[in-house]
Amino acid sequence: MKELREQRCFHHLEREAAAKCRSCNRHYCRECVTFVGGKMVCAACLAAENKAQTERKRRFGLLAEVAWGVLGFLAVWGVVAFAGKLMILIPDRFHDASMWEEMVE
Repeated sequence: MKELREQRCFHHLEREAAAKCRSCNRHYCRECVTFVGGKMVCAACLAAENKAQTERKRRFGLLAEVAWGVLGFLAVWGVVAFAGKLMILIPDRFHDASMWEEMVE
């Protein structure tokens, strides 16, 4: 393998390479690479990584929305079910007013 100083930039053949992209293993001049996350990466690999991250965030966001929707539904269902259970415990005499008549007498 040639040493770095003998390599040429992948985009600018007249320039000598200053770094090697850790993702695609091509050589680039100083203008064509950037230092991101502790490694040197070219613009194409950086764009691909950003696109992949955006897609992951979109998928996770959709999943989170569905999860919150399901949790909301379950919470409302639980409250309604609890209220129903409480109503079942109310004696029939309460509804037909006989309980109130007994209290007045």
